[in-house]
Amino acid sequence: MKTIRNMAMLMLLSAGFAYGQEITVQGDKKLNTDFKKYKTYGWLTNDLSDQLVAYTYEEVPVKSSANKGRKGDVKKGKNVIIYSYAFILPSSDEIINSTLTTSVESELDGRGYRKNQAAPDMYVAYKIFDQSTKIKGTAAEPVKVGSSEVRMAKDTISYALKPGTVFISLLDAKTSSVIWEGFASGISSNNDIISDQAKVKEAINLIFKKYEFRGDKYSMN
Repeated sequence: MKTIRNMAMLMLLSAGFAYGQEITVQGDKKLNTDFKKYKTYGWLTNDLSDQLVAYTYEEVPVKSSANKGRKGDVKKGKNVIIYSYAFILPSSDEIINSTLTTSVESELDGRGYRKNQAAPDMYVAYKIFDQSTKIKGTAAEPVKVGSSEVRMAKDTISYALKPGTVFISLLDAKTSSVIWEGFASGISSNNDIISDQAKVKEAINLIFKKYEFRGDKYSMN
């Protein structure tokens, strides 16, 4: 696989939903992508994910006296918010890793995709956030201009993700670009999702309810 390039964060669609104003689920695709060509999947491994580099930062005031940012930077009275993420890394808990990967594979297999780690059409990556994070998103569906899908700049908003948020990304194996991504936030009251298999399964199920494509000829409708 080619070196994964720095890539802009896909705008997460606000067509997601919330349960009791606590659990938020979002999902969105890369515009103008033909998902019919994706039939197989494999996991993005550590040696590949290490090539990802975060590049967009924003410093916001916080109450604590000092916070350590990425790349060893220490910003007094500031919190570094990463809008373009490069930290698609596993949980430190092997049981949770296994639960998450098994749940994702079950969702993809049920949608007609076949696992092919040696030569997949798309890679799967994930992250369980252990702290609050902000990402950019959009507040409206894309609009059609001719045969192309486009988004309006005025629809850009930010989402605040809670600790324990589960984030799933699908990447084109040839171009290394993210073609779809989604997250579930607020399932855990704190960060206990990292050690709760049931909550991980719930998060994956909710995320893939936003994924409307299949790897076979059958329709999701």
